[in-house]
Amino acid sequence: MLSTGGTPLVDLHVTVSVTGSTGLADDVRHGRLDVALLALPAADLPGPAVRTIFAAPYYAVLPEGHALARAPSISARDLAAERFVDSPRGFGNRIAVDRVYESFGSPRRVSVEVADLRTLPEYVSAGLGVALVPDVVPLAAPGTAVVPLHAPGLTWPLSVVSRGGKAPGRAVRTLLDLIA
Repeated sequence: MLSTGGTPLVDLHVTVSVTGSTGLADDVRHGRLDVALLALPAADLPGPAVRTIFAAPYYAVLPEGHALARAPSISARDLAAERFVDSPRGFGNRIAVDRVYESFGSPRRVSVEVADLRTLPEYVSAGLGVALVPDVVPLAAPGTAVVPLHAPGLTWPLSVVSRGGKAPGRAVRTLLDLIA
């Protein structure tokens, strides 16, 4: 939108957070951002207005020589003793998968942390661990096998959040309507 004088009425700033979805949620709660796309379930987002757009299943990405690489599907428990490649703490996918293993009473050993989900299969290919990756990025890399994961309740939600408590302005409403 432009004003009659040619000056923009909307300032759009796109950013990421080094603390992942939890950092973006905090930015919305404290008014530093009006809207954010997050990978956290609505239950983890008290305060902001939340709309889940979709949820994706997880897959296990294993080195192609792994004993379970040719299994038709595996459970999260099957990988409890493995070293993992995952995102840093605070990222939605890390939080979700950590919760699964905590529910087993078996915390995971995350040996490599990388912020970009798209690169996790490459680290698996290099033999640095296994990964549980949501089906929102390319899952395979040369030297890896992708196996469906049976983990009831484990999905990667993509949600749009905006500040709760007060009605959003016209620009934010328009953006939220476009996303919906």
